[in-house]
Amino acid sequence: MNAGLAGWGALGLTFLLAIVLAVPVGLAYGWLLNRTRGQEMMVGTYLGFAVVSGMSIFWTMAPFTNPQLVWAIGGHGLRTTLTLTGFYDRLLDKLWAFEFRGVTVPTGLIARVLPDVLRRRAVLPARAPGSRSRPRAAIRASRAPPASRTSARACRRRC
Repeated sequence: MNAGLAGWGALGLTFLLAIVLAVPVGLAYGWLLNRTRGQEMMVGTYLGFAVVSGMSIFWTMAPFTNPQLVWAIGGHGLRTTLTLTGFYDRLLDKLWAFEFRGVTVPTGLIARVLPDVLRRRAVLPARAPGSRSRPRAAIRASRAPPASRTSARACRRRC
């Protein structure tokens, strides 16, 4: 938004910038965790707190010039919520969209949501209030050998 780009050019620049920043930071973080074997949890926690503090300072001091990005009062620091209308507004929804009987079908959204719906990840199973799940019983049932006379006798002997 600060670069003045909109549409696919802005999305492409965002992807490129994300890759350029994420690869070296990920490699450095992996190197650091490999150097601190056995203390990854502690180092990860402290580094996480340090990065959050550092980024908070960065967002208040970064030289943003777009008036839609900076706070209205004072004119410094990045706003906490940004309106993306006019920049990325429904960019993926309009990808390969078509009209059917006067209704626009957003195929970009369907292509994103449909695999999750088909795998049932987007729809959570309904449970009755107060009911409990029994994961141990389900694990035992999945590991249980097929029921037969010989296995039952063998189990009685061993157990």
